[in-house]
Amino acid sequence: MSIGDSIDSLGDTIRNFLGGLTPRDRILLGVMGLAVLLVLGWFVTGAMNSQTKGLRAQLASASTAQQQVNVLMARYAELGGEVTALDERVAAGAGFSPASWLEQLGNELALTENIKSIQERGVEEREFYRAQKVEVVVDDMDLRQLVKILHKMQGAPQALRITNLRVKTDNKSREKLDVRFELAVLKPLGGA
Repeated sequence: MSIGDSIDSLGDTIRNFLGGLTPRDRILLGVMGLAVLLVLGWFVTGAMNSQTKGLRAQLASASTAQQQVNVLMARYAELGGEVTALDERVAAGAGFSPASWLEQLGNELALTENIKSIQERGVEEREFYRAQKVEVVVDDMDLRQLVKILHKMQGAPQALRITNLRVKTDNKSREKLDVRFELAVLKPLGGA
């Protein structure tokens, strides 16, 4: 017997079965079939909805993660720019003499007679740079001059670092300041 004949005989059996039922039994069988289809449909749609919710949650999580990665990449690019700028400032200090720069700055701000000493304090080597240190003592300086000096140091193209800044009022005049600080010029490791 072939598959086509089997299907035909099954169809005949179902027709004979349904033909032998009373109209009431046919309605009952139809309602039961419909109930079974509704239950199956409910389970299938519930499973599909739960999968959809899970996929939406994963998509939201992936979107949040992507936003965090974008923020981190932007911060990385920003830090890369800052590192490049710092490298340029350290490279600019290669031929820089802090003592002569401070004397020139003293002439510019009319502080030459107030600079009591500029003493070399040696060179300190670090992992990425060398720091040439100079100790500076300035007496009888007013606050405006101190602010200008600090502003010039901050705006210098070289990488300058001020450590041990001590400011006190002058013994003779309360309007004047006595300033002592250590200035370090950061230079590249291979530079002079």
